[in-house]
Amino acid sequence: MSDPTPLDVPLPDTGPTQAPSPPPEPPASHAVLRYTALRLAILVAVGAVLYLIGLRDYLLLIFAFLISGLIAMVTLNRTREGAAFGIISAVRGFNARIDAGSRSEDADVAPDTDAADADPDSVVRRPDDVATASPAPPIDEWDDPAAR
Repeated sequence: MSDPTPLDVPLPDTGPTQAPSPPPEPPASHAVLRYTALRLAILVAVGAVLYLIGLRDYLLLIFAFLISGLIAMVTLNRTREGAAFGIISAVRGFNARIDAGSRSEDADVAPDTDAADADPDSVVRRPDDVATASPAPPIDEWDDPAAR
């Protein structure tokens, strides 16, 4: 009898296999940094080519910005959309954190009693209530208590 080969040895049952999970998405800041780096690389490359052609001074800068902008508009469309999505999602997350913070502050400050049951002096008045509230006594700015 011969020795068992690796193919003849039964493997232990590990249960159902799962498909590998996709790699995690890079953070939104990476998309913005990538787009910026690519734009700068295109600008430098176009500027170098224009310099070799013979453009100098302000004409080099003007044409380098114009031509690199056109090239980037065509070639970096997906990268630009990824950067824009990253910025939008970051702003939405920031706004959601602000809203959650203000809701928790409102929940901490909100009284548990009705306004009808509360002391009238402790009720916070809205701007439309100001017209119906009694006016505050006038303050004499020139009244100096030390002069009395």
